[in-house]
Amino acid sequence: MANKKSKDNSRAEKPKAAIKPEKAAGKAPVAAKGKQAAKAKNVQAGGKKSAKAAAKENGKGGPAQWWEDSVQFLREVRNELKKVVWPSKKQTISSTSVVLILVAIVSAYLGVVDYILSHVVGYVVG
Repeated sequence: MANKKSKDNSRAEKPKAAIKPEKAAGKAPVAAKGKQAAKAKNVQAGGKKSAKAAAKENGKGGPAQWWEDSVQFLREVRNELKKVVWPSKKQTISSTSVVLILVAIVSAYLGVVDYILSHVVGYVVG
């Protein structure tokens, strides 16, 4: 029992991490992420948004903006597909065979159940 108490006390004695000055002062983190960073880039000096950023927010950008967005989307898709770990031929064949066998088993089961129920309903009604 004495050992357990000393372990519990040792946990309590660990010093707590120091609070960072920027958090203590209520300041925002230095690096913004995601949409906040994109908005910060689009805002020019003086708090005015660039014409491109304003057009994008309002849904106005015309075909040029639509084309740029489409090209950017396709670039991101290509980059993500490069990260995909594709299965080997052996894995693909084995997985496909498992699926086909299970489909055959389930369809046979449902066929038998359908046959039995159709005869039961025919007997009750007919």
